Amino acid sequence: MDISILIPVYGDGPYLMETLNSISDQTFQGKIETLVILDRCPPSVKERITSVAWKFVLKTFETSKPGLVPALNLGLEKSTGKYIARIDSDDVMLSNRLEIQFEHLEKHPNLTVLGTSVFEIDESGKEIGLRSFPTEPRKLSRALNFQCRIAHPSILMRAEIVRMHDGYRSFYKDAEDYDLWLRLKKSYEIANLDVPLTKYRIHSNQISKLERNSRVTASYLVRLDHFLSHFFKVEMENKYKSYENLVNSKLGNFISIYVNFRLKISDEMYKLENTLNDTEHESKSLVYIILYQIKKIKSFLISRH
Repeated sequence: MDISILIPVYGDGPYLMETLNSISDQTFQGKIETLVILDRCPPSVKERITSVAWKFVLKTFETSKPGLVPALNLGLEKSTGKYIARIDSDDVMLSNRLEIQFEHLEKHPNLTVLGTSVFEIDESGKEIGLRSFPTEPRKLSRALNFQCRIAHPSILMRAEIVRMHDGYRSFYKDAEDYDLWLRLKKSYEIANLDVPLTKYRIHSNQISKLERNSRVTASYLVRLDHFLSHFFKVEMENKYKSYENLVNSKLGNFISIYVNFRLKISDEMYKLENTLNDTEHESKSLVYIILYQIKKIKSFLISRH
């Protein structure tokens, strides 16, 4: 196969059929296989998948271990494509996505991972925003030192190289993609296309406040792990044995407290940004205005580097 598409599905997958239909509508003329990895799904999900299996090469697997990382690694193990494409079961591919990404990677053999900009859509599929990311490999590599700047559901990557680096690590189950990008960028080039080729769904049940805190905490710990590994040859996985041990350690508790503080400030700045034009809110705390400006300056400095 030229491309293997990995779709992990948890629960009843209410948008899965829309995702699968967007795959069957791809303009790419090469060989594609779609691997749907079921994680604690009811029988009705498999029945819906079977009803559209005639449209394309579609394989279904069930994970023996719960969670996203085991599902993704099972998909890597079972896939036969030269490239691995990712899409989540509530997102949608634009019809020319795989054609554009495949041609770009074929022309740029130095690239290992290629992401894209993404449209944000709501529960009904209406476009509500656009997310863009650094495109040039050097700028993206530097930006990744501060935060994850690749939309995981938008990527196409070289399967052989990802397998050589052991795929997704279960140790960072809440930031498994960020961890993979940081490992790969040490030896390979990663880029984004400045064109939206995936629709990324934002919906009310997508992530709770507690889950958001857990994911941001994981991203901080991933960055710290790669910093310690690079400069001091210290591996978090060897020291703490499990991610739960790391999170519950003094270091993990400190990072978690810091993240909660940062997210609270970020939420306040978001409220401020949406109310600054209202005269009744013009007396907002000066400290939040300053913090908002600092956030803009930081984003500007990162983009310049």
